[in-house]
Amino acid sequence: MQAQQFKPILLVAAVAAVGAGYMFGRLDVASLARDPARLETIAIGDFTNGDAAAAFPLFRKLAGKGDPTAAFYLGEMYQYGDGTKEDDAKAGKWLTEAAKAGNTAAQRQLGLLYLDGEGIAQDLKLSRDWFAKAAGAGDAVALRYMGDLDAQGLGGPKDEVSAYGYYSASASRGNDYSRHLRNQLAATLSAAQQAKGEKLAEGILASIASPQKNSAVPTDDAAGKAVSPQSLLHDQRTAQPRSPSRQS
Repeated sequence: MQAQQFKPILLVAAVAAVGAGYMFGRLDVASLARDPARLETIAIGDFTNGDAAAAFPLFRKLAGKGDPTAAFYLGEMYQYGDGTKEDDAKAGKWLTEAAKAGNTAAQRQLGLLYLDGEGIAQDLKLSRDWFAKAAGAGDAVALRYMGDLDAQGLGGPKDEVSAYGYYSASASRGNDYSRHLRNQLAATLSAAQQAKGEKLAEGILASIASPQKNSAVPTDDAAGKAVSPQSLLHDQRTAQPRSPSRQS
């Protein structure tokens, strides 16, 4: 009988010990100055596990200390109301901080925001500039959007040969939707124009100095969608695994 009476006590003690260990881990998070890399890992882990509310204050602390990855997450969380209230002004602020620090995913997202005019004034020139930065880092989706801009003459002159080149470069980086767009555009170009486009693609790919940073190699799920400034923003949301700009 005594052994049976002790079982509930042991169970309660075990649960308490687990809880105490968890709380100790969370309290240890406060040691930002000692180990910001560990704090970022915890924040991304919280977000990946679906606890955006727990991740948000951690990203906010890290972003305030100049962490570009945290600034990207924070900007996206403000943009989509993930773990906090939507705030377009704060989304733009933190995405700009991250983009200026070289975060490729943030550069791509700013390109989308300026293209769509969601939360910030539409500016096709700035949209092109940010897409170009992300494309220069080898981001396949940004390369695809550069093709879209050239194909429609947004933020610059219409140039279908250049669009073909960007689509081809993006396809070479693994973007299947770009392959679809390139093949679709090829039907309207002469063989000489296609050859020129492929030459442009070779130059674009040669200018990419290193593999993509700050974003995973993306794929497109937008095959068949009409391309317009109003439809571009949400037809590809992609970045780090289970990031706020995850694919729809």
